[in-house]
Amino acid sequence: MSPFRKVLSLGLIWLLTVQTSRSVQAEGLGQMAPPPAAAGSPQPVQPSAPPSLEQLVKGSSIEIAAWAEQFAFDQNAIKARIEALKQESKTREKAFKTAAKSAEKQTEQKEQELAKLLTSSEETQRSRKKILCEMAKVRKDITAETFEFLQSEIADDVTLSKLDLAVTWRLVSRQLDQKIANGTITERPHGDAINIGHRTTRQPFKGQADDQAWGKKEIDEARASKLFPREIKDPVVTEYVNRLAANLALNSDLQVPLNTYVVQQELKKDGRPVLGKDGQPEQVANAMALPGGFLIIYAGIILESETESELAGVIAHEFSHCAARHAHRMQGKARTFGIIQLATTIGLSILAPGLFQAASYLGYYLKGLLLQGIFQGMGLIFTMNVLGVSREFELEADQLGMQYASKSGYDPEGFIRLFDHMSQKEGHASSTSFFATHPAYGDRIENALKEYKALRAADNPSRTYITDSAEFQEVKERLRKSLQKTEIEIQEEKNRPSLKTYEPAPEECEEILKGTPSAAVACAEAPRASSDRP
Repeated sequence: MSPFRKVLSLGLIWLLTVQTSRSVQAEGLGQMAPPPAAAGSPQPVQPSAPPSLEQLVKGSSIEIAAWAEQFAFDQNAIKARIEALKQESKTREKAFKTAAKSAEKQTEQKEQELAKLLTSSEETQRSRKKILCEMAKVRKDITAETFEFLQSEIADDVTLSKLDLAVTWRLVSRQLDQKIANGTITERPHGDAINIGHRTTRQPFKGQADDQAWGKKEIDEARASKLFPREIKDPVVTEYVNRLAANLALNSDLQVPLNTYVVQQELKKDGRPVLGKDGQPEQVANAMALPGGFLIIYAGIILESETESELAGVIAHEFSHCAARHAHRMQGKARTFGIIQLATTIGLSILAPGLFQAASYLGYYLKGLLLQGIFQGMGLIFTMNVLGVSREFELEADQLGMQYASKSGYDPEGFIRLFDHMSQKEGHASSTSFFATHPAYGDRIENALKEYKALRAADNPSRTYITDSAEFQEVKERLRKSLQKTEIEIQEEKNRPSLKTYEPAPEECEEILKGTPSAAVACAEAPRASSDRP
């Protein structure tokens, strides 16, 4: 299997594995000053006139929902903008598909050329180095194209979702108001949120303990393979996150002990750290869960959260995968589609450094393609049907996570707010890894807004929610400072050898491909030390 296919296959495992986890006993959180109670619908400050189309797409989903209830937008103009964006996306995807297939074909051709050079003569070694450099350039170019493609696709997906929300929310909101008025709002799936903690004897919550051995095995194998991200050692940070997660788990349908790991991993591009506007390496901003109550919280998602309720929303969302046994259910459904090895391939191999590019590539390359051919090397038949399964579980985890956050006393709007401000950042692919491993925006936002309205309607009108705490802000700042690196450390990291073990150095390849090789080109090829990890 070619390196290009290996990257794609590994990316598939990563894409499929963002599923499952948590519960535990916990102590209460520190004292916080709650904000005033919100109304049943999102209530930001309202403009006196309808916002323009440009203002609309720059607004948050919460603002757009409030605007849609107040103003009647020009739906023809919005629909025209939607159609134009969809057409742009199709054109871009077609071009990217062509480039990706071309890169794969070029890689295969170069490997065939390489296979013919089996002698150790000086001329052969020069030819080998030239081929290796050409292969490296193909991979580098397609990685750059993938990154740019992903940026554009995520940005367009967010814009399309906002435009669609502006068109649909007024009617959706009125329908919800009717259901609230006639008492049928609880007839939605998991609509009996008042019974959280007493729903565990029925599906999908039943049998969580059966997943514990599976999750522990994945954690142990990741550690043994040195693929588990570096754990945060600061006891103040880890104690706070564990306490927050445990408190949420106590107010959920989770029935297994919650094992929470706070980890740190820098984003990589071409094996090198991605630097943010502050000159510091960007952190993976993600969270994931494994079967049976194993929760992994990346430092980046803590730093991305502006308030404690936002972090609480993400944590609750993640262990909802475990409470609803999504890994188990995905495994069963995947067998229906012929993915025999899913039970063995789904696991923590997805935590290897730098894989966000592969998974991001997959997430959008799979948009309109069936990649059976590419994945045959792993014995996988992967179709859009299975992607649909993942989407279904994300929607369910969004709903359950908001319910658990609300029962724990947190404003369930926190999860929506985090989703909103992450989606508006520039550099979605690097800065917001959550979008690389979770289905982005789309109907998730509308469903989250619907659940928020339903939860608020069921609450006591005088109830107040926890939005933020001084402790969270202190822990966040402490974590940020602990992850800062000096200029010397950053430069050393940039110069560290990449995982491409046998390729000539980039500067050597630059000279080779220019046709003006240096004296170093004639040197015998030697394996390079490899490790992206400290």
